[in-house]
Amino acid sequence: MEMIIHIGHQKKKTISVEIDWSSDAGKMYDIQVSKDGGNWTTLYRQLKGYGNEVANIELYANARYVRMYGYTRVESGSGFSIKEMKVYKYKAGDRKVTHSIPNLPDSYVVSNGKGTYLANSMYNEKAKLPVYKTDDVKSPIASNDCLET
Repeated sequence: MEMIIHIGHQKKKTISVEIDWSSDAGKMYDIQVSKDGGNWTTLYRQLKGYGNEVANIELYANARYVRMYGYTRVESGSGFSIKEMKVYKYKAGDRKVTHSIPNLPDSYVVSNGKGTYLANSMYNEKAKLPVYKTDDVKSPIASNDCLET
């Protein structure tokens, strides 16, 4: 899955990307830039993304296009869910950040009954995110009796 933002007809210096994720966020994704919309360079790679958060990613590049290229989601829902994606321009005095890009997970062969398949941690079943109660809870929440001693 990819989301592309065209940031103008002239190359612009970008300094940061902000992604407001829903629960079906990118677990593993790249932020890439391009001068022509066809040749992409990875500037940032996330391998442990979380849902329901805003990812603020500092970058520095000359580009006309910025994209989020998603590999896999946090949950196993219908797709990547981005509420909003913003790209900010470089201003004199901003940091010129570069990131080392980690490798994607290695694949391995899994035997299952009469066959085998290729797997890696990118495609393993995703755990559901915890759901938090609001901060207004003032007392413990009752649990079932089997946990009492």
